[in-house]
Amino acid sequence: KKGPGVSKLTDLKIKHKERVFLLRGNHEFEVLNKKYGFYQEVREFSGDEEVWKAYSRFFELLSVAVLIDQHILILHGGIPEIWKVSDLEFIPKGLQFGENKFLDQTVWNDYLPQKSAELTGVRGVENAFSLGEEEFTTVLNVLKVGKLIRGHQPSVKGVMFEGRCITLQTNERYKEYPKEENAFLKGFKGKLIVKVNKGEVEVVKLE
Repeated sequence: KKGPGVSKLTDLKIKHKERVFLLRGNHEFEVLNKKYGFYQEVREFSGDEEVWKAYSRFFELLSVAVLIDQHILILHGGIPEIWKVSDLEFIPKGLQFGENKFLDQTVWNDYLPQKSAELTGVRGVENAFSLGEEEFTTVLNVLKVGKLIRGHQPSVKGVMFEGRCITLQTNERYKEYPKEENAFLKGFKGKLIVKVNKGEVEVVKLE
């Protein structure tokens, strides 16, 4: 039987450990990967719940962010309530939802394509929040970060906030997003990735 798709990523990490970085997102938590099919996929493949538990332990050990060229920050959801990028290193591993607010915020926070916004309780997650352009820009300037590259939010897939917030998505389920654009969002339908080379970021649409 064909194993879970994440196995391909772990193989790449083993073969190219200095070039491949796997980050934890909100679906790398037990409650969501049970709800959205990963648990069932593993059970059908292996017939053994212990295999799924091993994946869960693996997900708990993943990092939540990576900094490239000292000014390009990559994570899944959004930047938590921190004052310097190095604070991300102190988000503990081995946890599930609701056990650390900084972890919750990193994998759940959203950004809204509008001038100003500050909403709490995003998607029913008590600690998470959404920000608009002004608040987002303030956070990046405080952290001395040039750009944020993220996933998580297909409704804003594309480039926001004068190119400083780039939201990616390669899941076929969301290929028709974003459904609306405005002055704050340049959207891209289909699969979207980025290439980073010597501090320069290129947005690439995959056909």
